[in-house]
Amino acid sequence: MPVRLMGLGDNGVIPTDESFGGNIMESDSGGHTGFFDESSLSIRNQAAIIAGQYDKVQLE
Repeated sequence: MPVRLMGLGDNGVIPTDESFGGNIMESDSGGHTGFFDESSLSIRNQAAIIAGQYDKVQLE
């Protein structure tokens, strides 16, 4: 966890930690640019979040 090593996050807690309270979305991307591939699970998850349809987001 490079972010943790850099000292980011209050008391060492970062958004992917369970104690933070966030959720991790499922992704079918092999890299950063894949998050925007047309018809990908990643782009559908992002669209659901933007539209406020959180129940449609697939989580890990």
